[in-house]
Amino acid sequence: MWVNNIDFKRVQTVPVNADFTLHRLLIGRDKFIWLASVYLSVGTPAQIKALFRHLYGFIPSYEWKYLLLAGDFNVNLKLNNLSKNQLLSVLTKQFGLVLENSNQFTSHFGGLDFLLHGSAIKTRLITCNEAPSDHKLLVWEIDFPCPDSRANTKIPNRNFAENATKLAWSMSRNSKDFLRYIQYCKKACPGSVIQTLRRRSYVKPALQTLLESDENCEALDIIRSYFLQFNQNLEDKRFSNLSKEFFRYLRKVFKYDSYNKRDGSIISSILTEDGNILTNPDDVNEQLITTLKELQLDASKPHPKNLMFPQLPVKSKDEMKDILSKLSVNKAIAWDGVTDSIFHKDLIDKTSTIFADL
Repeated sequence: MWVNNIDFKRVQTVPVNADFTLHRLLIGRDKFIWLASVYLSVGTPAQIKALFRHLYGFIPSYEWKYLLLAGDFNVNLKLNNLSKNQLLSVLTKQFGLVLENSNQFTSHFGGLDFLLHGSAIKTRLITCNEAPSDHKLLVWEIDFPCPDSRANTKIPNRNFAENATKLAWSMSRNSKDFLRYIQYCKKACPGSVIQTLRRRSYVKPALQTLLESDENCEALDIIRSYFLQFNQNLEDKRFSNLSKEFFRYLRKVFKYDSYNKRDGSIISSILTEDGNILTNPDDVNEQLITTLKELQLDASKPHPKNLMFPQLPVKSKDEMKDILSKLSVNKAIAWDGVTDSIFHKDLIDKTSTIFADL
């Protein structure tokens, strides 16, 4: 393979077999592509599965659409009745790839040279020329977009907050001391307050089953048997104590399967009182807002005035103890670096003492 007219930097290499490797190329500053000049010496089902096992194991699933494989797969696309052709077709579909065939005899033995690429990549065959070897020279024009820009998801670091809360709780005598120690911990370890979540690769059990199957098994039979067993397992859960998982899966799959099952959060048209149907989104939204105001506000009653927040009386220790005993624990935390572990039952006495003076 010869790549022309791009400035790239190789940032990762994955050996596949003795004949070729898989490369992750950084193009310019913000584009990347997974690229391999594939050569399968025989093109057996074992070699095809080994290739796709490397793809599944080393390339994150959200980057499959930036994958480009080209070369000699030793799989003759002109012979559709071969089991390995079926295996290649099923694996290509499971990975969400596109098989780009030249629709020509690219060698003396048929159509052995083609492209496999992700959904984000666009390809066009320019020429198919004679070459000194037994394979023809294929020239492809390839377009690939910038990768999706996804901001990193950042959440409060619970481990840090738990340690800071316990430290401040053990050393403080009143609420001011507690807040002061929390602030000291945040200043001492500013990089630990926030935790960045990494993007996870999704798992495809059906694809794993296919890659781990015996070499002589038919690919379509494996996929069919997997989903038959999957549906059977769901039916078994339906009438067992695991029925909750079954109905959760049904809600996930069939939530927007039909109009009657939608939750009403999306309204595209409205029938007015005079019999007209509104389809313009702006008119629909305006009518919805008007109807909501009529439902929520009673014009016959006076509107509430903006009053000052009342001065609440100071709670006693027993009152604070009663309030704290009703609070839930182990809930999501906020950005203040404090967890709800102080509301555990064995700490309520100390909590009510400290927070009674707030």
